[in-house]
Amino acid sequence: MVSVETDEFGKIKASDLDLKIQKSLSLGEIPLIVYATAGTTVLGAFDPISEMAQICQKNSIWLHVDAAWGGPALFSARARPLMKDVSLADSMTFDAHKFFGAGLTCSFFLTRHPQVLFEANDVAGGDYLFHDSETLDRGRLTWQCGRRADAVSFWTLWKSLGDQGLGASVDRCFDLRDQLLAWIQQEPRLRMVAEPHFLNICVQVLPPAPTIDAKDWSLKVRNRLKENNLAMVNYAADAQGNSFLRMILAHPELQLKELKNILTWALEVQ
Repeated sequence: MVSVETDEFGKIKASDLDLKIQKSLSLGEIPLIVYATAGTTVLGAFDPISEMAQICQKNSIWLHVDAAWGGPALFSARARPLMKDVSLADSMTFDAHKFFGAGLTCSFFLTRHPQVLFEANDVAGGDYLFHDSETLDRGRLTWQCGRRADAVSFWTLWKSLGDQGLGASVDRCFDLRDQLLAWIQQEPRLRMVAEPHFLNICVQVLPPAPTIDAKDWSLKVRNRLKENNLAMVNYAADAQGNSFLRMILAHPELQLKELKNILTWALEVQ
């Protein structure tokens, strides 16, 4: 496993990826797969899929895109550029239960290679179980074989709301994000850790007095909000160990006032 450098936004540096691949090849190794992420867990970063796809095609390496969180961008004309050229990837994952609220678990593995799932999962000698043709019996496509119809929960959402409805839900959260960012910029004790490219709001709460160490203050604030039954907010820390609040905009009925309330309570912690 080889790690690749990222930029200040948390995106993979394609130049370093190419360098690491060439180094691996020079050592006589055979790179198996490259993982790109569309919507990282903390910062919501989207790796440069177009550049990574070109590098992988040049070196005959499988490119997989983990879009478990960022996949909904495909439904939004506004956010779709974040997933530019994802069709060039060999495979992609997407979790409909994360943003769209489909029932747990509703995960998809998509690939543009028609036979690869049959080759990877089909079991010789399973004629006692599989009696229909390959086009009908989907059990041959997954190692789980007898899994329940997890995809139905997302199918019903898609059927009910349509492409436009799903896209509108993504756009609504983007509008909410922009409104919240404008409000945060007016609060001197709130500092954005990184410019958000998706729906992850990573904000550090600075202490009320300069004599208080800011490094762990956001974590203390988060714990106080939890103890007082005000809000359950996630948190993370940067490379230097500075804690910050990590707010994810996904709920279809989330309102700006609720987000402002959480951060206002955070500022009131003494």
